[in-house]
Amino acid sequence: MWLSRLLPLVLVAACGYAPALAPGGLGGQLIGKVDLAAPSDRNSYDLTNALEDRLGAPGAGAYLLTTTVEVSEEVVGITRQQEVQRYNLRGTARYVLTNPATGETLLEGSVADATAYFTTDTAVSTRAAQLDANKRLMTLLAEDIFARLVASGLFEG
Repeated sequence: MWLSRLLPLVLVAACGYAPALAPGGLGGQLIGKVDLAAPSDRNSYDLTNALEDRLGAPGAGAYLLTTTVEVSEEVVGITRQQEVQRYNLRGTARYVLTNPATGETLLEGSVADATAYFTTDTAVSTRAAQLDANKRLMTLLAEDIFARLVASGLFEG
């Protein structure tokens, strides 16, 4: 019984799998190597902060990551009295990783994710829920971008 639970772990380890965020993993090799372009609005500010949590504080990195964010809001929950109760937020972040010394584009792409929030009886708490949902969405997009950077293989060795 215990062998059947251990076997998948042994097989995964045998194929060379290593967690990206483990000590010495590829995720750790990104820290301090990527600078982030300055944010231009609240969403890009939240995205930049979430990326800094993974990539470390800006410094004299060997790479520059530029992002652009688009967010759309969709009504998905309406009561019988025609009051909106729930919104879905869908976000797309485009990213470009360049070598700032040469201007060469090393990696580019886009990621998309979604989250939602509920309205309440007061405008203040509804606005707080909306801001929180936007921040959660930016964190999800940052995680997706980070995963793409790790998977790119640019930072191995």
